[in-house]
Amino acid sequence: MKILGIEGIRDTLRQIIEEVGLKGLRRGDAQISDFHANIIVNLGNATASDINFLIEKTITVVKDKKGISLEPEVLKVGNWES
Repeated sequence: MKILGIEGIRDTLRQIIEEVGLKGLRRGDAQISDFHANIIVNLGNATASDINFLIEKTITVVKDKKGISLEPEVLKVGNWES
């Protein structure tokens, strides 16, 4: 993800996601990485909806806690319903 309107600060975004307490958050087999919080990993059998849940949760929590709008950098193909 990127901070809306700001390019090139992915490391800062990692820190922001950690600060709001989302590092390691898991839904099904999808997890916000313990290694780098700006990465969502598939632990084996994650579904698109598991990944989408984490994306939307991150967007909502960062907006609520930090007032920062995020924009996903993924092209969603298939069933992405939460």
